[in-house]
Amino acid sequence: MTPCCENLKTASIKTLFERVGRIRTSLHERILPPGSRIARILHGPDSKPSTYLFSSWLFPRLMGLVALVALLSYWSQAEGLIGENGILPFNEDLQSVAKHCANNPDSPSKSTLRPTLLWYWDAPDNSSLRTIFICGTAGCILAMLGILPPLSLGMSWICYLSLYSVGGPFLRFQWDILLLEALFLAILACGWTLFDKPDRHRQMPNIARWLLWLLLFKLIFESGLVKLTWFGPEKANAWRDLTALRFHYWTQPIPAWASWHIHQLPEWFDRLSLRLMMFVELVLPFLFFLPRRLRHFAFLGQVVLQLLIILSGNYGFFNLLTIILCIPLLDDQCMPGSLVEKFRNTGTPGPAKNAIWIIRHVAIIPIAILHLWLGYEYLKSDFEGNQKTKDNPMKTPSPEWQRKLRQKAQAWHLVNSYGLFRVMTITRPEIEISGSLDGKDWRSYKFRWKPGATDRRPAFFFPHMPRLDWQMWFAALQVEGYGFRASPPWLIRFIKALSEQRTDALALLDENPFPEKPPRFIRLRLHQYTFTTYKELKETDNWWTRRLLDRHTIVLPVRP
Repeated sequence: MTPCCENLKTASIKTLFERVGRIRTSLHERILPPGSRIARILHGPDSKPSTYLFSSWLFPRLMGLVALVALLSYWSQAEGLIGENGILPFNEDLQSVAKHCANNPDSPSKSTLRPTLLWYWDAPDNSSLRTIFICGTAGCILAMLGILPPLSLGMSWICYLSLYSVGGPFLRFQWDILLLEALFLAILACGWTLFDKPDRHRQMPNIARWLLWLLLFKLIFESGLVKLTWFGPEKANAWRDLTALRFHYWTQPIPAWASWHIHQLPEWFDRLSLRLMMFVELVLPFLFFLPRRLRHFAFLGQVVLQLLIILSGNYGFFNLLTIILCIPLLDDQCMPGSLVEKFRNTGTPGPAKNAIWIIRHVAIIPIAILHLWLGYEYLKSDFEGNQKTKDNPMKTPSPEWQRKLRQKAQAWHLVNSYGLFRVMTITRPEIEISGSLDGKDWRSYKFRWKPGATDRRPAFFFPHMPRLDWQMWFAALQVEGYGFRASPPWLIRFIKALSEQRTDALALLDENPFPEKPPRFIRLRLHQYTFTTYKELKETDNWWTRRLLDRHTIVLPVRP
């Protein structure tokens, strides 16, 4: 193709985008004429269309920050969790997947089942694992500095995906897949520049910003919806009857000391809090797509909710990530003039709409279609909930191409479904692990963050995410229902690692009660924990009360 034809093609595509923009502006002005009273109420004194230069410049830098927090938090635990001498060595998992693919010709490829760079490194002593962390950290720092934003965020994304794919149960949290999806969209939203300076910055494409709004909508709205459509045993739903917050503060995975104080507040406060939370999660997300002041109000509601959640419990970097996803809601018109002035020199794009600009916009379109399609499927499933009735017809199987496309998107976590605390737990079982040299004198293994001794004050560890302590909460719920004989496989491997005195696994604990030689017996017991009252705390200095469930006790001999 001649340069003349290329320029003609580029110009025609630019003209198409410009015409779409003019049509959108024209429709907006017809619905809300500039200067009208309603327009002033919804838009404020500035009736000009919103611009998003500052939020477009800030958002990728903050995504680099939260990715850095997630990587460093996991790096401090990874060798004990999935390292060569950890609980679930990642190389064993990769070998198992490779063997499965070799023996099953119809199976998806190993890179589809485990999309990770670790397939291409076969290095001992966890050096390949450390290399992934180093590269991911470097990408995050470059993104925070605004150096080659798409490439630096892309490096962070592929490294985190590589770790997620081999992380087993320790990286199966909703904020992990949320980070992957958000990083991928941030890559599409960034401009291709060597160094993203304010005076040369160009705002993200409108379609990329709308995709980020849709991601935030999906995250918040689904989290509220599933609370109303999912039911526990005997069709119980503590969210519908406004009793969920009676249990939440002490049954959540790892409470903080503030959780104890909030739990002591009267019942009317819990009911009011729950109603306000439902308003923020089910109503305010629709304001993301409405005029300026409504969108700012929705932004404020989401940020306040996330800050309150940070104060009431420990959820790692999830709340920080959610707050950062709210940044694209902010336009320049709500910013101080002195701040926006730094971006004035950007002007209108003009000649910058070159082939890269066109490719960037066109490439987002299939991603947007994928997000809309799978997002609709996830929302439809959430509306149905987990209560199947006889009136529901059987679902028609999806076409083969749809099934494969969904499989690819889920393997790479390009589009995900969300919804925290679908069913509220109303008890708090805790597993106590102890060892003995003689079967009589028992010493407990102490975890860093999860409840143990009743007089131990719950702590904050935001934005750190202690993976083992969190998984112990899930394991305890499983044991409560089915006994230790149905323990998750990783817990059995963890007990084995303790019996073998593996230093990487022991480093995940707060204290090793057997520093000199391993125990001859390991005992697992289950306790029910509840918060104390103000009176009990004052009299006993105990933050918790606990009751032994003796029927679940099991003693395991340690093989030499």
